[in-house]
Parts: sequence; C-alpha cells; structure tokens
Amino acid sequence: MLFFVATMLSAMGFIWGAYICARPFSWRTLPELYVAIAALITLSGYILSGFDLFANPWAWCVAGVVCAGAMSLASRANGWCGDSMAAPFPRSGPLTAECFALVGVFGTLVVMQFAVVLASAPHNADSMTYHMARVGYYLQHGNIDTFPSNFWAQLMHPKNSAIAMSYLSLITGYWTNAAQFLQFSAWLVMVVANYGSSIRLGAQPRFALLAALSSGLIVEVVLQATTTQDDLYIAALGASFLYFALGYLHGRSPRDACLTAAAFGLAIGTKLSGFLLMIPLCAVVALLAWLARAAIGGEVYRRVAIVALFCVGGFAAWGLPAGYWENYKVYGNPLGDSAVIDAKTGDSGAGDGARIVAINVARYGLDFIDPSGMPDGRAFRAPIEVLRAAYISTMARIGLPLRSAPTLDPPYEPSSNANVTAHEDFAYWGPWFLLVFLPLLAAGLIRAEHRAKVAVLAAGAMLFVLLQAVGVYDPWRGRYFIQMVVFLVPAAALGWPAARFPVVRIYLAVALAVCCATSVNAVLERRSSNWSSTLHMDWVHQVARNTPELINAFETIEATVPQDATILVSLEMAYSEFPLFGRRLSRKLYPAPDMATLSTLSAQHPDAYIVFNKLLSPSPNDCKLSGGIYLRRVDDRSIAGCPTQE
Repeated sequence: MLFFVATMLSAMGFIWGAYICARPFSWRTLPELYVAIAALITLSGYILSGFDLFANPWAWCVAGVVCAGAMSLASRANGWCGDSMAAPFPRSGPLTAECFALVGVFGTLVVMQFAVVLASAPHNADSMTYHMARVGYYLQHGNIDTFPSNFWAQLMHPKNSAIAMSYLSLITGYWTNAAQFLQFSAWLVMVVANYGSSIRLGAQPRFALLAALSSGLIVEVVLQATTTQDDLYIAALGASFLYFALGYLHGRSPRDACLTAAAFGLAIGTKLSGFLLMIPLCAVVALLAWLARAAIGGEVYRRVAIVALFCVGGFAAWGLPAGYWENYKVYGNPLGDSAVIDAKTGDSGAGDGARIVAINVARYGLDFIDPSGMPDGRAFRAPIEVLRAAYISTMARIGLPLRSAPTLDPPYEPSSNANVTAHEDFAYWGPWFLLVFLPLLAAGLIRAEHRAKVAVLAAGAMLFVLLQAVGVYDPWRGRYFIQMVVFLVPAAALGWPAARFPVVRIYLAVALAVCCATSVNAVLERRSSNWSSTLHMDWVHQVARNTPELINAFETIEATVPQDATILVSLEMAYSEFPLFGRRLSRKLYPAPDMATLSTLSAQHPDAYIVFNKLLSPSPNDCKLSGGIYLRRVDDRSIAGCPTQE
C-alpha cells in the first residue's frame, strides 16, 4: 500500500509539473506534456542515482513533488508563455473522407497495439541484451553507474531511454511491460508534433492532419510502437524539437525555448544516432528562420542564436550526464571505447569515401522499395520484384554495384525477391514512402507557394541520409530511418494541395487505401509476433518470440531457479540476459565477463546459480539448455527438476 502511495504521488508530481508547461492543455499540446515529463523524470533519475536512490519509490515521490513545485514557480515568471504559437491552430474546416478514413485506421491500430503492450512482455534482441537488461541492473543496484558487463552497449550506450523505462517499470510494481509505453506514447506524440510543425510552416490544417496521420501509419513506426527500442522515441523528440523551435522563432516564448533545449538534450542522450538527426534538423531550423526573416524581422539572427544557446544548455543538462561525460572519464572518449567505436562504424578502408557514400545511398534506395506488410500473394509480390530488379540493374549500369556496399554484418545481398512479412528490426516504410511521401515531396517542390520551405526540408532529409551513408553508425535496418518523418511529413503536408486536381486525388485515395491495408496487415501478420497469437502467449514465449531456440532454456530456468535467486551470468554479448531477471525483476543478476570476476562472485554467492555459454566448460551436473546455454549451481550440486542433465 505504501509503495502504491509513493509511486502515485511521484507520477502525479511529474504530470502536474509537465501540465504547467502544456497549459492550456489540449491534444495539440501533447508534445509539450510528453517532453516535459520525460525531461523531469530523466533529470530526477540522474540526481537520485547520485545518492543510490534510483530504485527508492519514496525518493521518486519527493522528486515528483519538488518538480511540481519548481514548475509552478517557474510558470509565474513574467512572459513564461510569451507570444507562443501554441495558441489555437486555425480551424481545419470540413474534414475530407480521406481524413476520416485515416483517423479510423490509426485509431484501430492504436487500440490493437495498446492491447499488445498490455498483454505481452518486451521481446526484441536489443531489449533482451541491453535495453531491458539495463533496466533490471539499474533498479537492482539503485543507480545508473558503470557495472561489470557482458556487453559493451550496457556500459557505453546513452542512458536517457533506460532511465525513463526504469521509472515506468518501478512505478508499476516492476511490471516490465510498462517500459513499452515510452515508445507507444512517443508514437502518438510524433503524430501530433508533425501536425503542429506542418501548421507552423504554413500547411492547411486538413492537409497537415493527413500527412501527420500517414506518418503514424508507416509500417516500421507501427511495428516499433510496441518495442523498447528507442528509434521512435528519438523521432518523437526530433519532431517535437522542430515544433518547439518554430514556435520560439515566431513567438519568442521562453517555454518553447526551454522545451526545444529539453527535446534536443533528451534525443542526444538517448542514442548516438541522435546526433545524425539533430545535425540536419538544426540546419533546417536555421534555414527556415532565414526564409522567415521578412516576417520575423531583424531579430531572426538573435532568435536563432538563442535557440542554439538553449540547445547547448540542453546537451549539458540531458546529454552529458547520459553517459558522454562518464565515457570520457573511463575511456578518454565521450563516445566510449575506441576499439568498440571502430568496430561499429563503417569500413573506411573499403574504398574511396565518396564512392562508399554513393553505394550506401543506393542500397538505401533499394531497401526503401519495401513490401513489408503486403499480402503474400504473387499478384502483390510481382510488381515489387520487377521494380527491385530494375533498380539493381540500373545501379550496376551506372557503376554502383550494391553487392559491394560495406556493412558490419554479413555481406549485403541485393535481391529482387520481396519479403512481405513485416518485422520490427528489418522493415522500412512499407509502400508509404514510394506511393505517398515521395510523390507529395515532388508536388511540394513543384508548387510555387511553399517551394523554398519544401526544398529546405528535402535538403535536411538528404543530409540525414548522407550522414547515415558516411558509415558513422552503419545503419542497415529500416528502424534507423524512422527519423526521416521529421523532414518528410511537413514537406508532404505542404505538397498535399496538389490533390485538388481530380486525377491526383484519385491516385492518392487509392495509394492511401493500399498503404493503410498494408499497415494493418503488418500488425496482424507480424513475423514472430502475429497479433492474435501474441496476445495468447505465456510469458516465456513472449520474451522468446524472436528467439524461439531459447524457449526451452527460459522454460527450464523458470521451472528450476527460484524467483528470488541470485544468478551469475556469463553470456557472450549478454545474449538474452533480461528474461533471467524473472517476470517482476525479482532475481538478482551479476554479470561475469571474465574468469576473475566469476571466481570472485562465486565466492561471494555460494548459493547462486550460473548461466553461461562462455568461460566455463560443461560438467556432468550442468543443465544443458537450448541455444548452447548451460545452467549450473555454484556449489556444483545437481539441479532438481532439470530435464536435460547430462
């Protein structure tokens, strides 16, 4: 009961503090509420970690009350709201049939995915190895400090999203499903922020609504909304950054400046790839301010400078503490261990730098011809396969053989075969990019009214792609390209008036129908996570639905290892550590990356269990589990009920 009171007071404090930022509150101010809550929780997490109180609900309660009081005092400052453009947006007028259809599809998918979040545990590979594993370790240790680890990402990866997911798990009584609400809510925030940015750039409300809803139905966006990956979270922060920055440039509101700083710092402190979004986004904001100099007047340069200064402050408040400063102290590099960085970036020795960029851009073009979510029938696959084959042939003719694209994973294999089964790690945009956003971008560049703004947004999107292609992060999965919505959605909204022509409107109506059907089908037939079957899986099958080879291992551990046990873990690359914590994070885990650490831990915890696939050689009393994993007791006694003893 006391735990419940503490967590509820904590949540109410953060919500009230954020509500102060979002007043007068409506659905249009959802980005303000979201970014403010995330900023307050993350900042509180840094502070509580310093006192080893990260897992103390009463400490979080005090933090929430303090934040609510501080924001209430700040709101009394003269000019806090200023002339913010968060003032009511213009009326949209009568909504078209397309608007009602998109609202219906989007609402249906929100309900379906909400059911998935409620009913199923996190499951994808990154969640198992470090996203959710860090949640368990942070709450177990009571801080977010460095700890011995089996996987570099648990140490060097920025921590902002892990702090937020840890808080969500803590206040719900260690219910790890709750961690997925970070991205699920980011899904809705991204849509609203895209709508607001489009309006502030001059798009008509109904076209802004159509473009924003379309962005929320992109196949990879829909799929990632129920994961604990953080690409969609960064996309929501990027969209909010643009929304707030435009508000400050035109309205000079201190609130918008502060929220701009928070969105910038939170994104940079969530993932290194946040830099690859924020660099072109800052350039776009500066160019859009220059285009609006006639409306803003002589203050344009001053306001851009203030936004830049606030971004520096946001990085200092939410970026540096997320791990960059700690990495610098430990490794002498704010990004982490130089050896790891070199291993995770593109192969600069693969040839001329400009050629590498060109080949990478070309392979992204092939990957964006994405049939993910389409019905698995020859009639649907054939046109895609013809288009992909033609693209591969064309690239080869102009001297860009896609097979030579450098990757960190197995060699890139360009294929004309269309894989229609959607998966959150591998899908791109589905047909939305080619059928909807690309034509609308072209229409925006042709129309004279907002051509310059669309050109700036298109340039920002291209700069984003080029930064990816340099090989800094070597992206090869579609989820890395979710952030492009920040540029392409406002551009599409500005180009949508071309739909007034009957032929264009008919085309878009058909394209939207096809794309919406694809998005719904992607959720229903999701690879490894079929919507209906996922809702009926037990916990073990939920966490292992991307790694079915580990189902036997997790079932055996759940049946033979007590829920309050201590486990020493020596798994290569932290392979699926998260499920070892148990359903409510009740077990204690201690990583053992080397023999010295394992020996020390074994002496400290003589009653512990050991889960390993490295360091140790199997012994007769070990449980041989699936996936090459073994289970052993530190005292080497046999494990009762182990069905696979040798």
